[in-house]
Amino acid sequence: MDITAAVEELIEQLLRETSETTEGTLISDNNEGASSSNDLQNDNGSSASAKNKKTNFKQMRKGMGFLLSQLREHDTQPTSIKQAIKRPADKQLSKDEFLSEYSVNLKYSNKKKKLYPDFNLTAGHEIYRENNAFFAIAPKFGFSLDSACNNYIKCCKWNADGTVLATSSQDRKLRIFTLESGNLHQVHLAQTIPLGNLIYDICWNPLFNLLATSSKDQPIHCWSLGGTRVISFRGINEQVDDELDSAQSLCFSSNGMRLYAGYKKVIRIFDINRPGRQQKEIKTWSKLFILGSLSAETISAKEAGGQKSIISCISMNPIMSGVYAAASYGKSLALYSELSPNAECVFDACANGITHLRYSNDGNILFASGRKENFISCWDLRFPGKLLACLERPCNTNQRIYFDLEGSNRYLFSGSSNGAIFIFDISLIGCSSLNFTSYAIQAHKSVLSGISVHPELPLIATCSGQRIYPMPDFDETSDETSEYESLRHIEDLDNSLALWSFI
Repeated sequence: MDITAAVEELIEQLLRETSETTEGTLISDNNEGASSSNDLQNDNGSSASAKNKKTNFKQMRKGMGFLLSQLREHDTQPTSIKQAIKRPADKQLSKDEFLSEYSVNLKYSNKKKKLYPDFNLTAGHEIYRENNAFFAIAPKFGFSLDSACNNYIKCCKWNADGTVLATSSQDRKLRIFTLESGNLHQVHLAQTIPLGNLIYDICWNPLFNLLATSSKDQPIHCWSLGGTRVISFRGINEQVDDELDSAQSLCFSSNGMRLYAGYKKVIRIFDINRPGRQQKEIKTWSKLFILGSLSAETISAKEAGGQKSIISCISMNPIMSGVYAAASYGKSLALYSELSPNAECVFDACANGITHLRYSNDGNILFASGRKENFISCWDLRFPGKLLACLERPCNTNQRIYFDLEGSNRYLFSGSSNGAIFIFDISLIGCSSLNFTSYAIQAHKSVLSGISVHPELPLIATCSGQRIYPMPDFDETSDETSEYESLRHIEDLDNSLALWSFI
């Protein structure tokens, strides 16, 4: 017996039982009406009940008949019925497919279950270096000749699956490199995107191949791997006639659906499905500042205010969704939550002006570095405001020097002003003294400003470069300037991107 016949037999049996029940009810109602003819009100109620049941029975019989007719129209084979009621398969998106309009679905990157590789620090060696891609010609001003300019690289960042590497540089251009699957020892320049003005920050979406950029006097733009501008966000200052503000820092939420941007005294939140103005904004400083759920009367005048200066960097907590940290150039660190309109905790950092911020992978430690600060401060968030350790590495410039963590939460890789890669074993934090040594690899001649750890391979990317001011040589024996800063030929400068393997 096939499935259709079984269903038909079951429905017919149900109809017979319902018919018998209804007929019995009608007979019972008639007998009851005859025996109690003296009570006209009860008789009328019984007749109305019988009519309602008869009407419901007809409607149910009609509905079941329609169901039987629909079943008989299909093939009686079980496989055909399964195919008829099977949920349609989801559309499979290709690797390079992105949204063509603002409100369509985004492409997920190939995010797999990660098996974090082991880093052999003693085996660290350079496998690739790129200089030519960053060669740039100085702009003409009507009277100058063509000449090369000091196109130093500001940062480099891997995307979520480690197949694409993005860099920003002084020539106001965004460069996208691809890591070839067959050859993991080099990257290939795929796209060069001019942004038109000074680049403040770039950030990859953690789930989508979407790169957000912020530059001076420009909205926030999100780019696809093909170099197409997909979405734009405008941080609007409503207090100054809808003035467009430039975001100084960018960070995506853990689920990739919201973009957090840091401005002066405010954090603006954007929804990637709704381009345009900010969806929400959090004022980080005000004259009447309320700390978390506390009232203004319970906090002192010293605590009132919050973060007054520019929000220089933002980092999302990898464990607790909706919790993030923000730092400013005014020496302050603050913890925020989506459940509160104000900061949950604000404390002063040791740095002069914080330029980079990063959570540990377990969300318990917050790392911060600042301008001309020769250490990375480690803060235990279980006791906010408590300095846990200091990771020393040279930094004698005002530019942002990045650091990054590998997936197993053991090693921290940091750039430096002397061009060396400094590697710290953060599993020793709390087990040794406040300051402890590191392992260093000399990588560049100039400042190693950008560093990014590959999410799935024992591979890191570094970039270098620094601003060189043309100064006359009053005293050749002066120790105030380094040997690199005294160079006068652009060809001698080290503005390069390098890959380092630790296997």
